[in-house]
Amino acid sequence: MKRLILKKLVIISQKNEEARTITFDDTLTVITGDNPEGDTINRTGKSVVMKSIYHALGAKLKKYTTNWNSLQISTIITFTYNGDLYELYRDRDSFLLKYGEEIKFFPSISELKKFYVEFFEFYLKMPIKKDDENAVYAYPGAIFMPFYIDQDKGWSGSWDSFGDVFSGSWKSEILLYHMGVRTKEYYDLLDSKIEYDREQKDNKRQLKTYEAVIKKHTEKYKDYLDINLNTEDFADDILSLTDELNAQLVKKNEIKDELIKCFNEMKELEEVYSSAELVYDELLADADFVENELTEKEIVCPICGTVHQNNVENKFHLYSEVEQCEKVIQDYFVQKEKIEKKIQQQSEVLKESSDYIEKINEILNRKRENVTFQEVVVAEGSKSILVDMQNEQKELRNRYTYVDEQLASITKRQSAISRKGTFITKDYLTRLSVALQSLNVTDIDSKDLKKFKPSFSSGGNDLPCAILAQIFAIYSAAVKHSKTVCAPIVMDAIFQQEPAEAKIDAIWDYVTKNQPVESQLILSTTSIHDRKIKGKVISFTKEKGLLQTEDYQKEKDNIAVYRGLLLEELKKRDASDK
Repeated sequence: MKRLILKKLVIISQKNEEARTITFDDTLTVITGDNPEGDTINRTGKSVVMKSIYHALGAKLKKYTTNWNSLQISTIITFTYNGDLYELYRDRDSFLLKYGEEIKFFPSISELKKFYVEFFEFYLKMPIKKDDENAVYAYPGAIFMPFYIDQDKGWSGSWDSFGDVFSGSWKSEILLYHMGVRTKEYYDLLDSKIEYDREQKDNKRQLKTYEAVIKKHTEKYKDYLDINLNTEDFADDILSLTDELNAQLVKKNEIKDELIKCFNEMKELEEVYSSAELVYDELLADADFVENELTEKEIVCPICGTVHQNNVENKFHLYSEVEQCEKVIQDYFVQKEKIEKKIQQQSEVLKESSDYIEKINEILNRKRENVTFQEVVVAEGSKSILVDMQNEQKELRNRYTYVDEQLASITKRQSAISRKGTFITKDYLTRLSVALQSLNVTDIDSKDLKKFKPSFSSGGNDLPCAILAQIFAIYSAAVKHSKTVCAPIVMDAIFQQEPAEAKIDAIWDYVTKNQPVESQLILSTTSIHDRKIKGKVISFTKEKGLLQTEDYQKEKDNIAVYRGLLLEELKKRDASDK
């Protein structure tokens, strides 16, 4: 298990330009309201600090302080993970992670979550909603769930400190994953199982469809499926049918080519006629103009401006052109009639297709042993379709069997992983039992100690003690057996239900003597009850005086750098979205 150790937390109110810098001891930090005079002060901001720790790391709290939004809180948290130093800046739901000279930008918690999967080796997946087949990697709250107990929601025993953790059996899965009972391999298998389950549902539906279609087809063509006459008996008829089809195909192509030729000729003829008619009208106008209007020796053409001699030779040439146009126009009508006759002839040929249909029917109606060729054709076709469907059905059944075998194999492998995890569960239960005895927890159901359960049925001031024992037991088991993140244990308001002095002493003794090996523990309490703490004690002695202008000024340059970088990244993202 890789350790995450908090070094420093800066809580910033951008609105008021105030901040508070908290530095943590690597082993034990106690935040208290005790002052040097022995007085205990409440409402000093202890809970704001405690809530800010995992909020700064991207988790969504179940309950924030009433002034959280009005303060417009942003955070900078410095930590080591697996020996490397990191700094994470959070403003609303945007993040900048600094590692050496490298800075990563995360515009949302969803993007940060994707990074955390590999970063913290937290591969557990959670449903989008209850009973949904789809699943997503867990949000930060699940990654840090076993390490944080919130003053407002955490001491109920229901693991409700975070608001981005799915309810129900998934809380149990989260704890089992942290302890190493569940593994990445287990959830990889679960992914495959979900895919196979989805495919198997579809296979089952398709098999039912094939069954229904094959049954319907069999009933519809039952009179044909029993026809077993050899098609060789109809060899001559098959050959005749093939020849007739080929002949008709050749005929069809010939008619098609001839019709295209006719229509092209008609188009050319129309174009010649249109041009001739236009020229003819112009020539008649010229002739009329020459005969009736002109007495000069020279004629200027009114159309093109050419000068002609007004003599017999030129007049004769003009009349010749008129006659030529008349001939072209007369030929147009003759040729048009011929082409139309051709088109009519080809259209009549197409009508002869009815003779072809009769020949085909004649062939199909020929009998062998009281069975028509048509019945044989239908029988062979329906048999072929049936065989194809049965082959597809067989392939689908084979796939169904294969998927069933894969699902059984996955279940077997998951069971093997679960069996390997049994000794981890036993180790946890042993540690839990010892811890409960140390804290003198008597209000506990014996069933809670026989198998892993995420919560207890204890009541009164025994419940907070049971929760404390459980957190330490889970952490110790996780350190020994798991590969995912080992985060600081953060517990807000450790003394709940106003315990008696003896109970307070028992809790302090247990915490100081049984803090899990290699763990970092951060506690808050109104009073440390005159205890000597082998760690760091931070006293908040001013009511509503957590955030200070002095701390903001000290961190001002660093805050300005992060704010500038964040603004730059947001502008880039906005530009790329347009």
